[in-house]
Amino acid sequence: TSSSFTGRTITGLEPGNSYTITVTASNGAGSGPVSNTVTAMTEEAAPSGAPGPITQYSHTKHANTVQWGECLVP
Repeated sequence: TSSSFTGRTITGLEPGNSYTITVTASNGAGSGPVSNTVTAMTEEAAPSGAPGPITQYSHTKHANTVQWGECLVP
């Protein structure tokens, strides 16, 4: 038998994690061979808040140097 099914969405993945995925087809006659392994990484999550304390170190006509700390959780 044949199928035109070519994809599936995987839900519940966590941001910034690596996942290893393999696929196999199955029907009433049993399971087929396992696919090659694919490793994928999800994108990192957006920051949870604004940057922490900001300190200005120098200011000139052409540059401004600043440093900031950890994100502040609202």
